[in-house]
Amino acid sequence: MKSIKKVLYGASALFLGMIISTGVFAQDNQAKETKKENKEVKEQTQQQNWDEFKADLKVKYQKVMDDVSSIEKQASAKTTDASVELREHIDKFQEQAREFGTRMKETETIPADKQEAFRKEMNERLERLNKSYEEIKEKWAKMNK
Repeated sequence: MKSIKKVLYGASALFLGMIISTGVFAQDNQAKETKKENKEVKEQTQQQNWDEFKADLKVKYQKVMDDVSSIEKQASAKTTDASVELREHIDKFQEQAREFGTRMKETETIPADKQEAFRKEMNERLERLNKSYEEIKEKWAKMNK
């Protein structure tokens, strides 16, 4: 009788141990799967943010280029001393815009670990480009007074 009880206790303990360990392992696997899913979601979010950044950069660049092009066309009809100065500002702007456009084409090849530095650099370049654009607008406004 005692040996049967010992066997039953042993079997119960073994059975209970298997149930508990299976539950622990299942939770561990769920945690690993959750971490993996979170990492994938984070990567997708970073890619979406990067895609949004590239699209926003292109839109801002194109708007400034269109505005300067419009001023340049209007200014070509006027030939004064002020127009020579305006032309110099436009040339300076176009040089910056070419460099910006060339660098912007590289957005497709920037690895994920360097995207933040690239984003900062491009925002600084865009700021300088916008500053040049503002100078052109000021010169153009003075010419039209």
